[in-house]
Amino acid sequence: MNLINKKDFLSIPKKKKENIWDDFIIQEYYSDYFNELSSKELDSEFQKELSVLVKSLSKLNESERKAMINILADVINFYIENKVNKELENSFSHIFKMF
Repeated sequence: MNLINKKDFLSIPKKKKENIWDDFIIQEYYSDYFNELSSKELDSEFQKELSVLVKSLSKLNESERKAMINILADVINFYIENKVNKELENSFSHIFKMF
């Protein structure tokens, strides 16, 4: 799930690094990617992403840490929304199969 190469990310000016997650193309990529995953795959990817983001917190300065915490909040929110949607779809699918 490495959309952005580490070297490429490091070469991005600091101001743009914080705004990279506000980019529509990146948001669409992640949205499409996560929509294609099953509920279990989503859990696994979320755990990986969360682990990487949390580990990075200790390596950042104060302003970067604040930006990363905002990204963490967005990742958690995105995960919860997708997880709920996937579970609802699975539940409805099972219910409609009965009819």
